[in-house]
Amino acid sequence: MISARPLDSIPAFTSFSAKLIGPAGALQPSPFWPTVPLIIACGALSGFHSLVASGTSAKQLKEENDALFVGYGAMLVEGFLATLVIISIASFGAAALGDKLMATPALGRFVNSFALMVSTNLPFLPMSFMTLFTAVWVSTFALTTLDTTNRLGRYIVQEMAEPLKEKNPSTYKILSNKWVASVVIAFLGIFLAWSGGYNTMWPAFSGANQLLASVVMLTMAIWVKKKLNPKYVMSVLIPAAFLWITVTVALIWYEIVIVPVFFADATKTMNIITGVIVGVINLFMLILNFMMINSFLKNYKLKPETA
Repeated sequence: MISARPLDSIPAFTSFSAKLIGPAGALQPSPFWPTVPLIIACGALSGFHSLVASGTSAKQLKEENDALFVGYGAMLVEGFLATLVIISIASFGAAALGDKLMATPALGRFVNSFALMVSTNLPFLPMSFMTLFTAVWVSTFALTTLDTTNRLGRYIVQEMAEPLKEKNPSTYKILSNKWVASVVIAFLGIFLAWSGGYNTMWPAFSGANQLLASVVMLTMAIWVKKKLNPKYVMSVLIPAAFLWITVTVALIWYEIVIVPVFFADATKTMNIITGVIVGVINLFMLILNFMMINSFLKNYKLKPETA
């Protein structure tokens, strides 16, 4: 990138409310706020990873002080990757492939653009090789994520079956079986991929992910105030409050604007099913969200010895 000094060949600005979210063929105008901050936050701040890392980071780090170096370094690397994606598509892919690039699925845009960027500046690495290499590289990210999420999903299914342990032992034994629980989650993932429903649920997941991140940050604010040092609490509370407000507005906007679109065409059964599922889950998250903030406000006001 540095040696080629490419120039962007796509406009720096298109719209503050591009049509990004909604069912296929009926994308709705998505306002810059609160949707774009959620997209950016997903790269730098992830509630999902706060759950995953809580069990893995403790085993991977030699001591707690290493967490700052490793965590901050990982954030910088992910930011660099995001920059790489933007530059490769805006400067190389768009210039060489034009409209053909935008007709390609999102993942293919990066694969083709990055391969073109590298092969252009390093001629001994042919385009065909770099395309395959980049596709495998990106797939590795996806496969590790799928492996982790499927395992976590299995745990959740097993925990949800826990109330049946005494009431219905035979059903509990089936649902708590690691193979059965894994198949249930894998089936849901395959169903979403085949039906295309994941394209619709992904923005909702973004909101859920950042909602969880805001819960983590608000919890950290209480810990800083009660256990660490009250004078530092605003450094955590201000970004936590911004994130919580953004996520809450986004979830309300999604429920009011996006969910009704699924029911616009009564002939599309899959859209209606997806709308019901996403609408109920989103509404449930909103209810839990306000219950959580109420609990936070109560605990934040308590004295250190009672919090």
